[in-house]
Amino acid sequence: MTKRIYYRVNKGREKTELNYSSNKNNSVLLSKKMIFIKKILKNIKAIFRLVFYCLNILKTKRLFKALSFNFLILTTLLLTFLIPFKTDDLFSPKTSLQEAKAASIIWDGSESSDWTLGDNWIGGVVPISTDDVFIDGNYLNAPTLDLTSGTTTINSLSLGVTIASTLTLSNGNSTTNKLVVTGDVNIGATGTLTHTANTTAQTHVINLETANLTIAEGGTIDVDEKG
Repeated sequence: MTKRIYYRVNKGREKTELNYSSNKNNSVLLSKKMIFIKKILKNIKAIFRLVFYCLNILKTKRLFKALSFNFLILTTLLLTFLIPFKTDDLFSPKTSLQEAKAASIIWDGSESSDWTLGDNWIGGVVPISTDDVFIDGNYLNAPTLDLTSGTTTINSLSLGVTIASTLTLSNGNSTTNKLVVTGDVNIGATGTLTHTANTTAQTHVINLETANLTIAEGGTIDVDEKG
């Protein structure tokens, strides 16, 4: 009897210990699962925070763009209506072409002596009223300006400043057919301004209208024996 009782008690203890051990293992597993779930939830929470942070950045950028656009409009309105301006500037007759810096047009005479032929000028452009004209040697043909059609106007004229150069005026008269230079005429030490020689009638004269004429020593306006 004693052995059996002991056996049963002992057996019962073993079962109790087994059950206790089993419950202990289950508790450990449950604790690990809870820790794992908590980590997942923590990561999910971090992801949501990152998403909301990005959305806030996008909203901020949109707000910044909107503010920038509104600031641009406001600035334009202020510049247009609130900043005082001079009425003289508003109604000034000057044009952008007149205010633009004059172009430098250089004669090369590669085709002929005709002033009005574009191929005789470097760049292929005949000078206009706002251009500075340079005739300074290095040409195949010396230029002749035919004034039959009327007045020709340029901004300035530089003739023979460093290399011997001649400009001949043709069919000029004392009234409408003339060369007008709104700026300076500079005839260098090797420059010559002349006109086509007349025969029986005085068909050709030099009629030069300019703001300032400078003739260096050695430079000439040649009308001798031209009739």
